[in-house]
Amino acid sequence: MEEEKRSMNWGAFLGMSGVVLLASIVICIVYARMHPEWSAFSKGFFTVLAVYLVATGLGVSFFAFRERGKLENLFFFTALAIGFLYIFILPPNTAPDEQAHFTAAYADADVILGAESKKPFTFQMRVEDLTYASALFPMDPTEATYQNLTALLKDPFTSGDALSYTTVDEMITPSVPNGYFPQTVGILLGRIFHFSFIYMYILGRFMNLLCFALLLRFAIKLTPIGKGTFAVIGLFPMCMELAASYSYDAVIIGTAFLAVAYWLYLYMRPEQVHLAELALLFFLLVFFIPIKAVYVPFLILTLFLPARVFIDGKQRAIYYVSISVLILAVVAFVAYINIAPITRSGNAPVAERTDADLITVSDFFAAPLEFFRYLIAVPGEIYEFYYLTMIGGALGPLTIGIGYTLINLYCLTAAVGAVRRIEAPAIGGSKRTLFVLIIVGVYVLTLFIFYITWTPVGAAYIQGIQGRYFLPVLPLLAISLFSYKKLSRKWITDKHLLVFAYLLQCVTVLQIFSLIV
Repeated sequence: MEEEKRSMNWGAFLGMSGVVLLASIVICIVYARMHPEWSAFSKGFFTVLAVYLVATGLGVSFFAFRERGKLENLFFFTALAIGFLYIFILPPNTAPDEQAHFTAAYADADVILGAESKKPFTFQMRVEDLTYASALFPMDPTEATYQNLTALLKDPFTSGDALSYTTVDEMITPSVPNGYFPQTVGILLGRIFHFSFIYMYILGRFMNLLCFALLLRFAIKLTPIGKGTFAVIGLFPMCMELAASYSYDAVIIGTAFLAVAYWLYLYMRPEQVHLAELALLFFLLVFFIPIKAVYVPFLILTLFLPARVFIDGKQRAIYYVSISVLILAVVAFVAYINIAPITRSGNAPVAERTDADLITVSDFFAAPLEFFRYLIAVPGEIYEFYYLTMIGGALGPLTIGIGYTLINLYCLTAAVGAVRRIEAPAIGGSKRTLFVLIIVGVYVLTLFIFYITWTPVGAAYIQGIQGRYFLPVLPLLAISLFSYKKLSRKWITDKHLLVFAYLLQCVTVLQIFSLIV
């Protein structure tokens, strides 16, 4: 019986390998034939991409069908394989605000290395890094950008005058350091071993990717439902772009996914929850929330736990009183470090910014119904923008559009992942209602934060929101919509969905390359 089972696994592996290889080759051939105008350089670059995709397709097939292989390990390998390609296919400075994120991580590395600044808001940077960071890599990449990238890859180390330092007088965006920990480690290693600019830059990006892949791996392992949905969403183009960049959103969103998965783990299990487990949930939330105020609404997860997890009513009361105090403290801290300066006008606090005449907290208290009018009157094109910037339909400086067919297929794959497997637990009406309330609460509170911090007076809609801010609640939304006791899938496994997401990424990567060159 064991030999038959092993033989069946090898048969599945060989069959799926053939499908993945054939699909990868066909995708590459189709794209090559669609662009006969490419230069010799672009054709060579494309050939390397095609060989890499076919080779990693074999690896994905192996992990998908090896005996006792786990979904989280398959995701980890696939995320690293695809993310490593994103490091090169989207050159430096193409991710959202990447230049600012790189500067902040570089400055953190300066502090660790003990470099002294001559005055506040300055830091020391290697001459080579300062030269290449912006001059060779504009926000809108072209074929010339890839040529610069490949030219720099010929020299892995730097020496001589390039190792000298110069003072950079640039305002660094204040942030909690944990958001730049993996990127800073990469820059530190690059500077310690005298890597050239591009190798140091790639190492910082890779450390960010590694951190994101690990966080999602643990999230997939922990969640009792929707594992396939977590895995597919983790491979969305937007997630891969952020993970393979210097953006702290990779750390934030990865930790947020882990917090949501851990909350589902605590909420769904029948046993009582220990105090240490509740403390860990709160720690996960406060780890990433101070980095970016928009994620404060995720604190409401701590307020929704079933009565069965507590020993008695007294413990439950103590928990909710304690957690309410802690939430208020976190909100106050986030407001202090993110909204400055804070003054007072009458009895209401006012957050002032110098770049525009914005709606303030005082304005909200003066006319609270105005916010709800904004909430209801969101234009349709704004919802479309949320959708595009959540899945990854607008990458780079929001100019690289991969098309609605691809992003709809990503969403459909994630939705199928939320359909219950036969052996997986089902959610009832009360759980579904709770999930919907949490989603609505996060959405409303997110819009409220941007209403009082980023929206100009008289604006047509609430401004400053990117679709990626809602990524961590997307698994809850999919589970709420598609997880039913009477609806299950038998033949389509979570691994099948992840392999299909990999094939979608093959198309996405080639589409990105073709749009750039």
